[in-house]
Formats: sequence, structure tokens, C-alpha cells
Amino acid sequence: MGWYQGPTVLEALNSFQERPSLEEKPLILPVQDVYKIGEKRINVGRIEAGAINQGQKIKILPGGRTTEIKSIEKFQESPTKASAGENIGFTSQDALFIERGSVICEPGKEPVSANNFEARIFWMAKEPVSEGETIILKCATQEVATKIVEIKKRIDSSNLKVIEENAKKLENLDAGEVILQTKKQIAITKFADIQELGRFVLMKNENICAGGIIV
Repeated sequence: MGWYQGPTVLEALNSFQERPSLEEKPLILPVQDVYKIGEKRINVGRIEAGAINQGQKIKILPGGRTTEIKSIEKFQESPTKASAGENIGFTSQDALFIERGSVICEPGKEPVSANNFEARIFWMAKEPVSEGETIILKCATQEVATKIVEIKKRIDSSNLKVIEENAKKLENLDAGEVILQTKKQIAITKFADIQELGRFVLMKNENICAGGIIV
């Protein structure tokens, strides 16, 4: 069209830049559970990014304690490494207390530890949610009480038009731009970086009432 001054479709496609694969990114392993088998305390979870190797130094969030991987555990196998997408177990060189909700990462390449962040949510519950209300947030295997500090924008999810700025509540099927404050620090990333640490659900009375992404 004569009025269009942008790139052609082919030019736009050629401008795309390939993102690093999940295996090329720093290690992210949310701990799902811990099992005691004989003398071993085995921490299990899914590697969301990066890779893990026997003898590798790791950092445990929250808290920031460091140790080394003593062994990688897999049923009827004895691997020395594992990478993104694999469900594995591991033992640590030091007898550190690791629990569900801990996030294993590389020292110096950690995700953000925060208790206050901006997010976009889609409210699904029939009952509205109000500014200042406290609910439960689940991000990967982390679970924490969370306060809705501010509802910056209330958005009509059918057309993405802003209904209200500095709103006091979100109604059923509203989208919203909000500021959340968790009771304790959690490990997070932007959704565009590592999806598993960049998305979450909000729960009320043990029911999922919203989904969201961290921006």
C-alpha cells in the first residue's frame, strides 16, 4: 500500500534474531521434592534452563548458600550431567537443608530475588479482587502469601482497552497491570527470559483465581 513505509514481510523475517536455547542459558532448577533413600538425601526437580554437572558449584535460593553437586541421580542410570528439560535428582556435597520451593542456580548467574514486582494478570474468579488483598502466589515450585499493592490498570480482556487506571479492584475476566508484594523473597525472571520463573498463578481458598506473567 502506498501509505506503508515499513519493512516487507521477508525483510521483517530476516530481521529476527535467534534466541539462545534453554540449554545455553544459566542453570535454573526449581526443587520439587526431597527424598531420603538410604543414607542419601535426594533433591528432585526439572531443569528449566542450563545444565547440571557432577562437581559443579551451585547456589541455593532463597538464602544464597553454595555447595557442589555430589551426584546426579536417575533411575537405573548413573549420569554425570543433565540438561534443560530433564527430570533428575541430585545430592549435594554439604549437608545443607534444601526443600521444595528452593531454586538451584549458578553462582554469579542467579535469577532475580525479589519480593516486589510488576505483573500482568487475568482474573478468572467470579468474586472480584481488591487492592490491598492478600492471596497465595505459586511460581514454579515456590508458594508464598502475596499482597496486591497496586492495580495500575484495569483492562477489558476482550479488546485490551483500558477501563480504568489506578483501579481499586478487578472483576471477573478483567486483565490488569499490578504491583505484587510477596511475604518473602522469591526467585523470578521476566516471562520472556525463563517462562517457568516468569509465570505464576494466584490462588484463593485453594482455587486458582488468576494467571499472570512477570514484566
